Amino acid sequence: MAFIDTAEFDLQTWKNLIITYKCLEKVIDHFMPLSRRISHYCKTLATIVETTINRASNISDLRATFTHNRYHKVNLEAFARHRTVEFRSTDVQQMSQRCQLGFFFLQK
Repeated sequence: MAFIDTAEFDLQTWKNLIITYKCLEKVIDHFMPLSRRISHYCKTLATIVETTINRASNISDLRATFTHNRYHKVNLEAFARHRTVEFRSTDVQQMSQRCQLGFFFLQK
């Protein structure tokens, strides 16, 4: 799993992160082991409706979009406890440095 400090994220940054990951999920999945692509502990974002994301007026609304469930590939529940976002689909210990760098686009 990979974590990014999100303490300074505003709501639009959160929305952009989620929508970007959702759009690129199939591409990102090609870098991940099958166990991370199809898992109860790493649920897809494909079921999250983009209009619901865009209608959120705060981080709690976004967390509700994920039914306050931490077992999605992007875990927003980590924000409530640690002020981070967790990317559950990644296995940092097995990822190459080049692949890890791909996630830094989400910080921009």
